[in-house]
Amino acid sequence: MSLIRSIEEKSRSAARSYYLGDNTVLAVILGELRMVLDSSDRGLVPHLMLDGFWESWVTAWIISNLRRGEVALNIGANCGYYAVMMARQVGSGGKVVAIEPNRTHVEIRSGLGEGETLVLHLLDLRFPGNPLAVQIERDPVLS
Repeated sequence: MSLIRSIEEKSRSAARSYYLGDNTVLAVILGELRMVLDSSDRGLVPHLMLDGFWESWVTAWIISNLRRGEVALNIGANCGYYAVMMARQVGSGGKVVAIEPNRTHVEIRSGLGEGETLVLHLLDLRFPGNPLAVQIERDPVLS
């Protein structure tokens, strides 16, 4: 079975979503990871809620090519789907920097799984429109 088909089948069979109130939903993605998402999003979030994945071909490429200890950049991170997956791939020795100009997405907190959480740090980049960057690390200390 191809990696793409495996991702789709595993994700769909475990996909769950729970409305938490205040336009917030908890969804299980990629068969095991939990994300807290903005339920008012009409693009990516409904797919994560129903299928548990987004763009399986891109997901498969990241899983196949991103290694432990590497640094990954996610520009236009949206709700953080790829950033969460990248953080899982690079592990505690790696780093993911996710840039997202939409404050609603930045303020949503995402989790990897039981006992594993991500800390999202807002960085003012001082560009026009004041976009925000989210630095995702396993260590809550950012110097």
